[in-house]
Amino acid sequence: MSTTGQEDRSAVPAPPETFNFAQHLLSCNAKRATKAAFIDDHGTLSYGELDERVRRLASALKALGLRREERVLLLMQDGNDWPVSFLGALYGGFVPVAVNTLLTADDYAYMLEHSRAQAVLVSGALLPTLTAALTRSDHEVARVVVSRPVAPLHPSEVEFEAFLQAHTPAQRPARTGADDPAFWLYSSGSTGRPKGTVHSHANPYWTAELYGKAVLGLTESDVCFSAAKLFFAYGLGNGLSFPMSVGATTLLMAERPTPEATLVQHPAVLEAAVIGKEDGEGLTKTKAFVVLKSGESTTEEQLKAFVKDRLAPYKYPRFIEFVNDLPKTATGKIQRFRLREAEARRA
Repeated sequence: MSTTGQEDRSAVPAPPETFNFAQHLLSCNAKRATKAAFIDDHGTLSYGELDERVRRLASALKALGLRREERVLLLMQDGNDWPVSFLGALYGGFVPVAVNTLLTADDYAYMLEHSRAQAVLVSGALLPTLTAALTRSDHEVARVVVSRPVAPLHPSEVEFEAFLQAHTPAQRPARTGADDPAFWLYSSGSTGRPKGTVHSHANPYWTAELYGKAVLGLTESDVCFSAAKLFFAYGLGNGLSFPMSVGATTLLMAERPTPEATLVQHPAVLEAAVIGKEDGEGLTKTKAFVVLKSGESTTEEQLKAFVKDRLAPYKYPRFIEFVNDLPKTATGKIQRFRLREAEARRA
């Protein structure tokens, strides 16, 4: 059996004692300023733009009075502001705590207290859930920074772009060590409360070198898309540290690639929800409830074709019903169980 692969891996140089992983990735791509680093639903972020925005965010967090290794909760959907936030915190010597975007307010309340986060970076679509978590926790959050707000902000909240542009880019990274805490990821909590796992600055360096390069064989000509979101360890590698370590381009999608998420990308659709519905043969098929934007129109067949063009064809909703509104909780979450109850009453 050949040992060439093992020899190649042992030849990978260890990171120096003073090592900042964000700075490492930015340095790897210093000559790719015009190349696309990330592409999301709203546009393209080049490596040069990423470099500047990362350093601006580091300055902005420092201006809040945060100290080295203090935590910053990162509750954001995948998009170009995610790598800016994550790497900006690392660059400044702070510790981002990237959390699952599908959890409850109670989960976030626990994480806010447990991590003792001093600031939160949040997507506008997730702000209602975060607000509920803040009201029911004994937190230490001094500032909430909102990426792409969907409603007017409270005076205690600041819009992400304004937060960045109010500060000049940091000139140098924090002098972190390879073994210093870089970021936290929470476990799923399947055996109890979620546990915050601490990752060092060296950890993602080694996975990028020994897996992203040596096993996956990524190169700068690759375009990457990770089904796992960035808040997952695997998604963080596939969608950020692996491609950035070689100068590749990453596609980011805020929502999961599901019929519900795809339908709302249609220009005529305001919102949608999908449930399971039994067909005449007793098989469960997807049914979508769709609310159209004011003054817009489309047909059931047009929406089905729209989904088929963007997902695997079998994922399109078999039934579509146009409604005036969707049942929601006080915090704006769609109550799919009410749609299922209404559908059961019709059967």
